[in-house]
Amino acid sequence: MSPIYTTQGSTSVKRSHDELLTLDLSFGHPPGKHLMAGKFDISEALYKMQSSIKQCKWKVSLEEHVHVVLAATSILLLTPNKYLDKIKHFFDLKDWNTAISSVKMMYDIQPPPTPLNMEGNAFKFVKGLSVLIMKLPRFPIVEDINETELCTRFVDPLLMGLFDDPDNGVYLRRTNETTMEAKQNNSCIDHCPDLCITKSCGEKWGADCGYGEAKPAARDNDHFLVCMDLLRVALLSKESLDKQCLDGVLGVQIVGRTLTFYVLLLPAEEVYTLLQLAEVKIPDSLQSLSHLIMDISTILCLMDVFDRLCVPTDE
Repeated sequence: MSPIYTTQGSTSVKRSHDELLTLDLSFGHPPGKHLMAGKFDISEALYKMQSSIKQCKWKVSLEEHVHVVLAATSILLLTPNKYLDKIKHFFDLKDWNTAISSVKMMYDIQPPPTPLNMEGNAFKFVKGLSVLIMKLPRFPIVEDINETELCTRFVDPLLMGLFDDPDNGVYLRRTNETTMEAKQNNSCIDHCPDLCITKSCGEKWGADCGYGEAKPAARDNDHFLVCMDLLRVALLSKESLDKQCLDGVLGVQIVGRTLTFYVLLLPAEEVYTLLQLAEVKIPDSLQSLSHLIMDISTILCLMDVFDRLCVPTDE
């Protein structure tokens, strides 16, 4: 295991210490059948991103190299509509868009009317919306709110309606406790996630098929912490997919009232793709509730991805 070059950059809120990640950099060429997008070799491009890390002699900021840092863990972060300078060395714009489209096509990820369970998911959405309505203030609150209030008043009511389904053994759980190992190592990665979506197995908890990290809106400009949350969600999802043999794992990054959804997939050997699905903003009051209704097609697609892909694999 080798320390990787991540520290807060000029765009981050300054802290009194650097934070290092310990990642395994002993990777080689991807084995087996490569992931292709037309004639473009996605597996080879990911390997080149991994290899570029070994050539760096100095620490650089995580927020400016999040795609490359994730590549060191064999995770390819696919962000539609975001084509950063660090990606240009490995994917040109055409190949980048083709790679995203290929993964979406492979897993049939597209808006309704494709979802087969659209009526059931629409009912769950309406149910979750009714819970959210009971929690929302009548008028916007000007003052900043902390993470606990953000989650209990805005985030949890919506996510409970979308993914919490006790009748089918699926539970949205609050798990934001620090493990003993994390306390000893003072590590950001070893912290428990703020929330997870768990399927029960009889009287015990079963597979974790979703993870989420939350930060209040006041931390929106701390890009280091925001990227660290994304990294934590990605690594937890990868571990869950491997150990619990799932087809996919849902990831939710929460910054203020904006929720960014991802799904981690394994389309080829040692090539994990973290595909950004959508951004959904929770209304700040009953006055702006209609804005959420405009996202119903997107939300139904998210629920369909979770129902179809975040399940035990057949292979």
